[in-house]
Amino acid sequence: MYDTLLRLPLFQGLTVDDLTAILGSCALHFGKHAAGSVLVRADEPCTRLWLVIRGGVEVTTASVGLPYRLTEWVDAPCMMEPQAMFGIRPAYRSTYTAATEVHTVAIDKTQVVSVLLHYDICAINLLNIVCRHAQESALKPWRATGGDATDRIRCFVLSVMERPAGRKVFKMRMEDLAEVVGTTRLNVSHALHRLQAAGLLTLRRGEMEIADAATFVSEKL
Repeated sequence: MYDTLLRLPLFQGLTVDDLTAILGSCALHFGKHAAGSVLVRADEPCTRLWLVIRGGVEVTTASVGLPYRLTEWVDAPCMMEPQAMFGIRPAYRSTYTAATEVHTVAIDKTQVVSVLLHYDICAINLLNIVCRHAQESALKPWRATGGDATDRIRCFVLSVMERPAGRKVFKMRMEDLAEVVGTTRLNVSHALHRLQAAGLLTLRRGEMEIADAATFVSEKL
């Protein structure tokens, strides 16, 4: 467990002795969750820092004001929205579901403030995590969205995914995608079928699956 925790961005740079002291001072909540179990739901207050130390999770994010949602897959070790603990809306943006059997460690927000942030390395790491998320979010609306329908679809995928790699599944109708990217449904249909013929995505009714987002965004047609 120590090796796994030290691989998390929050604890990188700590010594084993430091981590031992932290774990001895914090009330840790260990959990084992069966595949399909919901760990946290979107809009729930973020009162704990959740660390996934084994297994994989599905992260589902719903659009605000449009009828689509995105599911991403993330493997341990990872954290669930540490940026959601603070700010004007301290609540989760996404729903996290165990994709496999998942082992977690949770630390109460009060313990994060009273114990973890007293370690300079943890405080700097958390600040870097939150700032990186804020900077990446701020850049997304400014990315170029021109070009043909294929380029626009790729820009849209890049703008909404939280993690720029791995498997993604969009639940979305073609007409809604056409509205979002600013072109016709016919253009979107042709573009999606070209991408499917290139092996970059799989189309199903009301759904498109991308096996690897990094390849999807960068591969030339």
